[in-house]
Amino acid sequence: MVLSKGLKYCPTPRHVNSIEVQADLSQFARRLRLREHFYQVDDSPDDSDLGTTDTDTPHQHPLLRKESHFTPPPGKDPALDAYITAVETEILNARPKRIYSNLSKDESTAISQLKDNTNIVIKEADKGSAIVIMDTKDYLSECHRQLDNTKYYKPLAKDPTAKFARKVTAAVKEARDAGVIDADMQSALNPKLPRPGRFYILPKIHKKYNTIPVGRPIISGCGTPTEKISLYVDLHLQPHVKTLSSYVEDDNDFLRRLSVINTQHGPLPENTILCTMDVTSLYTNLPTDEFIIAAQHYLSQQHSPTEINTLSKFMELVLTQNNFELAGNHYLQIHGTAMGTRMAPSGACLFMGRLEEGFLKYRSLSMYPLCRLTMTSRNGIDSLDCSAVNLILGCLVLQWMMKFSSSSWP
Repeated sequence: MVLSKGLKYCPTPRHVNSIEVQADLSQFARRLRLREHFYQVDDSPDDSDLGTTDTDTPHQHPLLRKESHFTPPPGKDPALDAYITAVETEILNARPKRIYSNLSKDESTAISQLKDNTNIVIKEADKGSAIVIMDTKDYLSECHRQLDNTKYYKPLAKDPTAKFARKVTAAVKEARDAGVIDADMQSALNPKLPRPGRFYILPKIHKKYNTIPVGRPIISGCGTPTEKISLYVDLHLQPHVKTLSSYVEDDNDFLRRLSVINTQHGPLPENTILCTMDVTSLYTNLPTDEFIIAAQHYLSQQHSPTEINTLSKFMELVLTQNNFELAGNHYLQIHGTAMGTRMAPSGACLFMGRLEEGFLKYRSLSMYPLCRLTMTSRNGIDSLDCSAVNLILGCLVLQWMMKFSSSSWP
């Protein structure tokens, strides 16, 4: 029953952590003083100090911008000082109230038992937000089944994280010497206390299986040597994803596009259907060279050759220096990109976008405009290529696309 509450359910803490309360009050006071301090400058707070979520540029992203510890001293605004003092006094001197748990005693016991049980693995399902409980041996069996595929993964005798971190540091220094980034960005991009990626799977219980469900492989990039440069690349790729002719922002945008099709081409015939196509294991099947070429194709529209060269080097490092571990064993992904690195969704969209451009440029059949519905999800981006076409025409288009995709486009 306790798992039915969901993996994001937060039990009520039994005791108030006075240290955390004091830290939160100090941060609250700092934010207020910063707003007051910078108000006369441009009537807005300094984003670099307030921890905003504006991520339009690398320097604005919380993980890449230079951390500031500046706090304006009190005394500038007596009213603000009085307000901060009153809030702190009321909260810190408040009489502690009895905390009622939002879990029953049995549920609390169940959580402790589940946490200590090493014979099972609890994961969220790949689709539908269901919770899956698997025997640890079955879970590891599926993980090793995938990792034994030498086309995509290579076992390593030792941990290469330190070696890869030095390569990233050298590439970041080259970018600084070339004038692409400044000293602050160089410091932000350099790996700090790097560690291997973490491999795990999300069971695909929505698909048929016999004993053990197939898992979607994900490599967590948190703390890895390439985490920051992958984010840096992603922030440069994201704007180009939105320029793709097939880019659809959300469900409402998709409905508007269908309305435009009806307006421009007249009402769709009654026998018109929506044909969908999916790329099998897109992330792990992305060719490294063509991934970078596709990104360069779009980056060349707004960036200088020097910037593109730097971003290309970063992409190559992300795609090739992507080691990870599972159960104490170290591996390297040797083909495709990991679903878990920051730049993967944007890069995959640009790769498919360039592929679509080739399809549409050299197509010989008349068809309704192609549109790829891109939906942001917790684990990345899922893409569906949709064309409103007649069933017979759709079969012909599918045959043509399969023939075209077997060779490189000009």
